[in-house]
Amino acid sequence: MTLLINDLESKLAEKTIMNLFSDVVVEYFDGTGLDNQTNTLHYHAFSPLISVAVKNTKWEEKTEVTSLSSSDHVKFDPSSDDQLIMWGDGTNGAKPPSGTNNIRIIYRKKTSSIDSLNDDTVKGLLRSIGDAGSSPTNVTGETVLKKLDDILTDTVLSSGDNTIGRVKITDGVEVVNVNTNNRLETVISEPLPTGTNTIGKLASNSGVDIGDVDVTSLPSFDTATPTKVSVGSTSTTVLSANANRNFAVFVNDSDTAIYLSFSSTAVLNEGIRLNANGGLYEINLMNLYKGPVTAICSVAGKNLTVTEG
Repeated sequence: MTLLINDLESKLAEKTIMNLFSDVVVEYFDGTGLDNQTNTLHYHAFSPLISVAVKNTKWEEKTEVTSLSSSDHVKFDPSSDDQLIMWGDGTNGAKPPSGTNNIRIIYRKKTSSIDSLNDDTVKGLLRSIGDAGSSPTNVTGETVLKKLDDILTDTVLSSGDNTIGRVKITDGVEVVNVNTNNRLETVISEPLPTGTNTIGKLASNSGVDIGDVDVTSLPSFDTATPTKVSVGSTSTTVLSANANRNFAVFVNDSDTAIYLSFSSTAVLNEGIRLNANGGLYEINLMNLYKGPVTAICSVAGKNLTVTEG
């Protein structure tokens, strides 16, 4: 191990380095005294590191601590994304003793993550975009970014049958148009052929001419049948099922609450409550129910008027 200059001189040297080089970073870490301690640098660093020191004693930087002796070594792999500093376990590489800020690492930071691309990465990137050079080591991050910008801004589709997703472009055929509201309009170059063409939900009526459909007027009825039903404490059918029903109204003409049910059996205190002395319920085109209606109340012999049309 090589002993560094004393702490005061070390601090002065540290300040001098940082003043001379704006890309120099000095970071301090706490030693844990544990096996295989790791620390993460805040920036991507150039290798070799300028200095690695524990308690002002310089430790030698290695690319691997495995199979080394217990002497002072530290592992740093500059190509790793996490920029980890890895220490030993006392057998394969030494481990720093516990202490506050007793580890000091000085290094040059890379100005951009694009600068950390190694030669093979740059070569492969440029080859994939059609501009591989014989000397990729001379290619800078700025060159790569400019090339990518050119691709994003200047690329146009070549003529021919190019496929974009599910849409195939054919020369001379306009597929879409952008209107003045910046909305895409579908261009149909030819009319739909005659015959039983399927359009959306009309597929179920394939081959059937549905003609004109009136959606502005509502159906009406000309006759209505009024009746009265005596409702008791057991379920009573007050209206049978009717496929031609357009309207029905039920009025409680008694002094006791009556309960309606759209089923074959009415249950007390369930379903639709008709209050005493005029409580009513209406079936119309908005809630058209054509099945049976039953009723029940707590006292036998209570009158319910029913009108159906």
